[in-house]
Amino acid sequence: MNIRKLLTALLSLTLGMTGASAQLLWKVTGNGVKDATYLFGTHHLAPVSMHASVAGFADAMASVSGVVGEIDMSAASDPANMQTIMTMSMAPADSLLTSLLTPAQTDSVDTVLARLTGGQLTVAGMARVKPATLATQLAMLQHMTDPVIAEAVSSGQQLDTKVQQLAREAGKQVDGFETLEQQLQILMGAPLTEQAEALMETVRGCMDGSANEKVGKLNRAYLNRNLDSIAEIFFDPAQMTADEMKRLVTDRNMAWAGKLDTLMHERPVMVAVGCGHLPGDKGLIALLRRMGYTVEPVGQFAE
Repeated sequence: MNIRKLLTALLSLTLGMTGASAQLLWKVTGNGVKDATYLFGTHHLAPVSMHASVAGFADAMASVSGVVGEIDMSAASDPANMQTIMTMSMAPADSLLTSLLTPAQTDSVDTVLARLTGGQLTVAGMARVKPATLATQLAMLQHMTDPVIAEAVSSGQQLDTKVQQLAREAGKQVDGFETLEQQLQILMGAPLTEQAEALMETVRGCMDGSANEKVGKLNRAYLNRNLDSIAEIFFDPAQMTADEMKRLVTDRNMAWAGKLDTLMHERPVMVAVGCGHLPGDKGLIALLRRMGYTVEPVGQFAE
């Protein structure tokens, strides 16, 4: 995979987690809102056909005025923004991977890269990228060991992008909770030493086999709409530190819920974000319920 594809893929890997078994689509009503808004939990590497197998999705899409994603995915694919992606994903010249990692750590990363890429990628060859960029690449490569996910990635399509495309084709408005720059800062803005520590945690999981096991369980859980299982995997403290959970999930949920509280009184929308933003005490479902909304699952499988 070349660096352009790597950096573009970075924006589609904020994989989510949720609760409430076998549900991806949720209806939000009440609290003075005239028309229902919907929450659709995505897996950013799932087959784009997933939406068609969710009962109620087509009707929900037809009923809303637009779609709100984590970002407007067209920004990520706009060639004019590639320089922004490149800049945010690259480390300063005095903080190369080869200087951040010890020789032993470099050997471990190279071992994993050799296993996953057949030697096409090495630490030396990716020395300019931030540790978080490489960790994202490793995570994507791990998911691509699953044939279903590999097929979805190789198709060049992406579920969040597909949902936004459906909205545009129907003449509906598409918006993002965050700008491209904001999301890049969230994903890539942690101190480089912290990023290096997270990278090595990813590498250890690749080397001892635990990452493969969790990836398989996660992908099967999403494809089977078993959101309780997805939540169990991702809310495992071993998956994210408390600081990472706050920065990547809960702080964003709070900001999004506040924006939704205003937006839903203006017009009905479908919120299509990583399903990890839906469950838990600080997930969108719980936050909206505490605001006085009724949030209920819509359907399971389309026939």
